[in-house]
Amino acid sequence: MRRLGRWAAVVSIALLVAGGSASISSASVTTPASPPALGVGSIPWGDVGPGWLLAVWTPNPPRGPGGGTRGYRLHPPQILFLVSPTGVRYQVVREPNNDQLVLGWSGDGRRALQGTSSLGSISQINLATGTAFDRFKVHNTSSNFATNVAYSSPRGLAIMITFERGESVVLQRYSLTGHLQLTYPDLFGGLGAWNGHFAESPDGTEIAMGTPNGVALVSNDGQLLATYRVPRSNFCSPTRWWTPTIILASCGSAVYRLYEIHVDTGAVNDLTASPKAPDYADENAWATHPGVYVQDAGACGYQYMGKLGPNHRTTPVNVPHAVGSVFILGEANHLLALYTTVACGSGSSVLWYNPFLGSASVVLGPPVTGGGVTGAWSFPGT
Repeated sequence: MRRLGRWAAVVSIALLVAGGSASISSASVTTPASPPALGVGSIPWGDVGPGWLLAVWTPNPPRGPGGGTRGYRLHPPQILFLVSPTGVRYQVVREPNNDQLVLGWSGDGRRALQGTSSLGSISQINLATGTAFDRFKVHNTSSNFATNVAYSSPRGLAIMITFERGESVVLQRYSLTGHLQLTYPDLFGGLGAWNGHFAESPDGTEIAMGTPNGVALVSNDGQLLATYRVPRSNFCSPTRWWTPTIILASCGSAVYRLYEIHVDTGAVNDLTASPKAPDYADENAWATHPGVYVQDAGACGYQYMGKLGPNHRTTPVNVPHAVGSVFILGEANHLLALYTTVACGSGSSVLWYNPFLGSASVVLGPPVTGGGVTGAWSFPGT
């Protein structure tokens, strides 16, 4: 599965941290009825927006390392679903196997990006018809090969491709038909070389690029705008734009905490304190009532959701129905979209979590539809 997502939330963190430390005492699971999926002709495009999900489902049940092969197919068919906030599923396209990877969702909500497992061929899917179009080849070689592909912000009018070239990493922008438009800088003086992690601003005019010692800010046309050094860091990953003027970045050495980088003032502030077990890295965060919820890395590849406390450290959140790792996809209407996987294994379900009530509503995957979800995205910008 590729990139689960980068979204922004315009919220005052100081107020949320100070007033959002109440514990969640109730927890329940709701499993909505699962009528047959509707076709693309039934999608209410006027309603598609925040709160909608895009997800890939296969009939294979979730499986961890060393799991049995009963009921498991090596190359299962896969279905791309558009899912409404209430769990209504719209089948966009059914592929005979899982050779095509869905890589992202365009900001206009109408297209999905897909590619082969080697990222040697890229195309788009028209979500209104389920048809593929604008296919082009990526010229990979043993010394220059694509490692990540994503739509540009804000509407997905170009494609951003990351290439590994020997010891270096290069970011390039392509047209939707595969024509090279721009190669971005990859060396930033005292900050060091770009490390392959970037986050575009909500309006797409600026790109935050990670380096060993901080974050470089580059304009959409490739001009270096500013550099921000993060103390005590030998690796820094900008994860998303917290507000239109604040970059959220996960930085550190042995352990990673979250920093707020203010592009208007140049200030670099701690959002989280240095993690302590079971938290080994703070990777991303979303703010919603009643607090700030953090994507945390545990031991041995385990991922979970934590809640930020007044001491700037996180406490694990018990998510009903989640067995294994939990990934935060985005936030809409004071709910968090979550994606669960078997510990160190394949994908399970997509659900909405209500932080105020501590309740969860599964919309795709077990126990609602069976099988397993192999990729999921919240509506871009949420």
